[in-house]
Amino acid sequence: MDRYRRAFKFSSPSLAHSVNYLAFSNDGSLLAVCSDDHVIHIISTESKGKIFEVVKTHGGPMAAAVWFSDGRGGHWLATGGHYGFVRLLYVKLEGNKLSVNDDTAPLTLGDDEIVDLVSDPSNHHIAAVGLHRLFVLAIEPAAQAPLKLLETYPPHDQPKESSRLSGAAFCDAGNTLVVAHLDARILCASPLILLHAHVPDP
Repeated sequence: MDRYRRAFKFSSPSLAHSVNYLAFSNDGSLLAVCSDDHVIHIISTESKGKIFEVVKTHGGPMAAAVWFSDGRGGHWLATGGHYGFVRLLYVKLEGNKLSVNDDTAPLTLGDDEIVDLVSDPSNHHIAAVGLHRLFVLAIEPAAQAPLKLLETYPPHDQPKESSRLSGAAFCDAGNTLVVAHLDARILCASPLILLHAHVPDP
């Protein structure tokens, strides 16, 4: 918790516009900030903002971000935004050196804006929430393309959801994904919430 308190006591020199989304890596060492000027800011929390990298997103500002580990000391950062675009960055922090490789396999998930990205507690799946479709991705950190599309709801050959999706969260029990619709306003409105169960890993 102390690490998180320290992280919020600085203002990074790279930040000049309003923030759309921010996400900490699992170990709290890195903070990703998606700003409205089409930039992803990747900041070392221990350095209080003195060590950072910025990556331009020419396809529009990113609206969501989620981290997952590569299992070898590095981190993957997935960001989502306009036109269903999910960008993947490989980030490694070694001492005072922060390296970012953005030349990795991106995904285009339909034509809707991605409004939320969430990972399950075991870091095996990511849910990408579009305005009218939900996408479930498998995490394969050692693969050349570390995110693989598993499922789309509704499928592309069916009409989009008429109501707008607004966010998602995974539950520990049964690896269940709860998705909220903007029209629902409250999460307990069961007719407007999609419960999607995944088969547990063997």
